[in-house]
Amino acid sequence: MELFNGGVKEAIAEAKAKQTVFVVIVTGPSSDEASVKLDEVLADSEIISRFSSMVCIKLENGSPTCSQFAAIYPVIIVPSVYFIDSSSGVDIEITGGVITKESLLGSFSKVCDKMSGSVTSDAVKEVKTSEETQEPGQSSSAASTTLQDRVERAKMLVEQRKAEKEVAEGDKEKSKEMERREVGKAMLDQKRRQEEKELRDAAAARRKDKEEEKLARERVKAQLEQDKLDKRVKFQAEKVAAEESRREKEKEALAAEAAQAEIRAAERATTARIQFRLPDGSSQTQHFPADTALSELYTFARTGLSGPKLTSFSLSTAFPRRNLDTEDMAASLKDLQMAPSATVMVLPSTSVMSSQDGGLMSLVMLLLTPFTLLWSMISSFFGSSSSTSDSGSSSSSGTGPRGAAASTHRVTREAGMGRLRNSDFSDDDMNTWNGNSTQQQ
Repeated sequence: MELFNGGVKEAIAEAKAKQTVFVVIVTGPSSDEASVKLDEVLADSEIISRFSSMVCIKLENGSPTCSQFAAIYPVIIVPSVYFIDSSSGVDIEITGGVITKESLLGSFSKVCDKMSGSVTSDAVKEVKTSEETQEPGQSSSAASTTLQDRVERAKMLVEQRKAEKEVAEGDKEKSKEMERREVGKAMLDQKRRQEEKELRDAAAARRKDKEEEKLARERVKAQLEQDKLDKRVKFQAEKVAAEESRREKEKEALAAEAAQAEIRAAERATTARIQFRLPDGSSQTQHFPADTALSELYTFARTGLSGPKLTSFSLSTAFPRRNLDTEDMAASLKDLQMAPSATVMVLPSTSVMSSQDGGLMSLVMLLLTPFTLLWSMISSFFGSSSSTSDSGSSSSSGTGPRGAAASTHRVTREAGMGRLRNSDFSDDDMNTWNGNSTQQQ
């Protein structure tokens, strides 16, 4: 079919100039099935011939031109065909939905019936019908009168039909106005619902923003707490590491000290410090190599000790109590656990015993040794005054063993008690030495 090339205003002006019907065809997209069927109906030759006397324009739903048209004539159904009176702008007929050839031809019939030309043709038909029903024997005057009456009657009928049409058009305008109001109300409701939806969406967006802000604050707070925990853990780890380092350093220092102590002990272990306790209460210290044989101690006790020389004596250690006469004379002082230090008591013998009685006499002498020492101390204490007065003459003469003994002894008083000391005997000599230890006990 032939479509008008131009806008809606130009098409309306063209229809007014031709005094014909203005037709607007609204279709959907090319994928719409109903619009495709409408295009097939419009391609029919009979439909084309019916549209040939009208001004037709085709609009696609959603286009700017269709939006302008919908502002005046609401587009409710797509596809649809609007038949509009170009003289008054009133839509005569609207058909839409699934449009077939039959429904479109029916619309054409309704449009033709509603046009004013159809009313005039009905009046003419009525006049002709009344002329045909008149008897042929009537006179010409009566015929002219009758024709005039029929014309007047036809005019009256046309006026009546015109009035009815105006009433119908008024009713239609009212219905259209009501429809427009309903559409406007629906649009207002739709707008109100849209605004309410936008308000709800905005409120939801604000709530979402608040939740996200809250979650962000919680994440920051959790991160801060985690940082604090990490710092505490790091501090504790550094503290533990420092403590471990300090302990390691202490261990290394102790190990170094132990190594030095072992070196010193090894150095001391090469020398044996032997303190000889004599029967008269005096003592004498002598250093020997640690590998010196026990027999060397006996030789030194016979020849090396100051004071009266003993021809018969017995040697024993004080702590632990052990008789050296029964030990192997070839054993070294280190093997006998007398290095680095030991105290040896020199016990005199009154007679030479046989080898069978040697052990018994040694045991007796060992038991009597404390009493001998006690007697020596008491006698020395009571004889201290005389030894002091005679010290000048004894020292000048330098003769006799008692002078030598007096020169090596002195008496001191501590807390009201007298104590016999050897001049060469220091407080350090009174300490007890453990043969396996590097320190004095």
